[in-house]
Amino acid sequence: MQKEALESSHPKVNHPQIIEVICGLTEGMLEKMSLSGKVRAKIVDQDNEEIIWVSIENKENPNLLIGQRGSNLNALQH
Repeated sequence: MQKEALESSHPKVNHPQIIEVICGLTEGMLEKMSLSGKVRAKIVDQDNEEIIWVSIENKENPNLLIGQRGSNLNALQH
C-alpha cells in the first residue's frame, strides 16, 4: 500500500503539543482551510538542525507536506 510505504520511509512522531506550539497547526485549522486529514509531526536532525515536519493526510492532495525549519513555514510538494 502506498500509505504504508510512505510511513515506513518517513517515520513520524505523533506529538500534538509539538504541532500546536512549534508549527501552530492543528486539525481544527485544517478544517478552516478546507483540508481534511490528520496532523502529524516528524522530527529530523539534518545538518545539526532539528527540523519539524507536519504532514497532512488529505484525500484531495495526499502528498502535501508542511514543514517548518526555524521560523519559516513552507508548503512542499514531494
